[in-house]
Amino acid sequence: TITIDVHNSSIQAVSDSDVTVYEKALDLNQDGQDLAPGTVTGSLPGNTGETASGTLVGSVSGAVGAITYTLVGSATGTYGQILLNPDGSYTYTLTSPPSTTPQANDGANTLSETFTYQATDALGNSTTSTIVVNIVDDLPTAHADETSVAEGGTVSGNVLWNDVGGADGLAAGGAVVGVRAGSDTSTSAVGGLNTQINGTYGYLTLDANGNAVYHSNPNAVSGPGATDV
Repeated sequence: TITIDVHNSSIQAVSDSDVTVYEKALDLNQDGQDLAPGTVTGSLPGNTGETASGTLVGSVSGAVGAITYTLVGSATGTYGQILLNPDGSYTYTLTSPPSTTPQANDGANTLSETFTYQATDALGNSTTSTIVVNIVDDLPTAHADETSVAEGGTVSGNVLWNDVGGADGLAAGGAVVGVRAGSDTSTSAVGGLNTQINGTYGYLTLDANGNAVYHSNPNAVSGPGATDV
């Protein structure tokens, strides 16, 4: 007597979320391991963090024999492209900045993009799960501005000329949200635009578009010179 026991397949797959890419690394070139060029430039375009690779090996259990991995749906996502190989290795390239509310574009925010994959074993049993790609938001970078003026005089300029907007770009309605006297940058400056900000030797006015005017008070400086921050 030959007895053959037949068991139902219990192949299962779990979601993979080990890969992280960085919006700040976006650039207009397709280089290195990139699957496609970016549509904008981030704050650190020389970085290669817009592309990352991972593997689904270890994500599937209960399979019989070799496992073949395929993508379910389009390889072009909302923010980038993915390439999934039959052996489970994959590469994702971020090509455009994720569209989020202004409050979410704070650098600490991590968004994600999801793709569905199918795993099929040697007996033809299959299951599906997801690849979740983590996307770290970009931040604008501000640089200090410096100029000089004669005592009692006025000087003007734009504080945004040497700043970097990042992948999200500067806000169309005005990138500057606040100003205050002093050199403390540990917290954000909010408010004070289009008003007189008094310093030690004069006062400053600044608008949302970065236009700044400094008025030096006459006879306020003793000695060869002074600095107002």
